[in-house]
Amino acid sequence: MPVLPTLLSRDPLISILALDTDPDPIELAMNRKVAECLMSTVVEFLQAGERADAPTFAVEWSQ
Repeated sequence: MPVLPTLLSRDPLISILALDTDPDPIELAMNRKVAECLMSTVVEFLQAGERADAPTFAVEWSQ
């Protein structure tokens, strides 16, 4: 599933993330706060994988 980001602004950071789904794409407008929340949620999901779905990456968090 291709994910196509479109940067709208750098200051403030704003983008449209298009998820290619069936039957139609879903567009998500996001700012930095939304993007960081999305990243956190996706990492948490991937880290829950086991065996063949076990994570193949490491995450270093900073505050």
